[in-house]
Amino acid sequence: MGQVVNFHTEKTIALENLKKGLNSILPRDIRVNDAREENVSFHSRYSAKSKTYVYCILNAPYTSPFLDRYVWHIRYPLNIVAMNDGARVIIGEHDFSAFKKKDEEYRTTVREVFRSKVIKKGSMVYFIIEAGGFLRYMVRNIAGSIVLLGSEKITVREFITIMESKDREKAGQTAPARGLFLRKVTY
Repeated sequence: MGQVVNFHTEKTIALENLKKGLNSILPRDIRVNDAREENVSFHSRYSAKSKTYVYCILNAPYTSPFLDRYVWHIRYPLNIVAMNDGARVIIGEHDFSAFKKKDEEYRTTVREVFRSKVIKKGSMVYFIIEAGGFLRYMVRNIAGSIVLLGSEKITVREFITIMESKDREKAGQTAPARGLFLRKVTY
């Protein structure tokens, strides 16, 4: 939804023509929505102040053939209040080792989460998280643990204990990749 890329060119192409040209050769499932000129020091990844991800869950007895590629389908009812309580716990600066990719080394596993919430619209459940940076698989691993809360398999206190343990083995499963979307990058 909100992927940003940057490149350097010596060519002088009007931005509108650049968008049209790229869209004419890209696969149908990739589109350029906007183009702008930036300072030469701009980097789409390293200049970001924050990123917002949304993780999509279809919470219904049956999956939709139209949504199946883009959601984690969970058949049983989820407790949205418990999920939201857990989502709020991670706001702030924390060590997210319990939610990193297993056996991956980082200079630091401390990240700051600015916003985290769970909302339900119809049969869709959205886990929305904004942070200054993320560990690999962090959002999907948190989503897996948030679903444990919604399934009432763990309590918020147990969720906090998992986070404080810094142990990936104690957290929930890694949620499937198909439900994860980069919603926005803020510069």
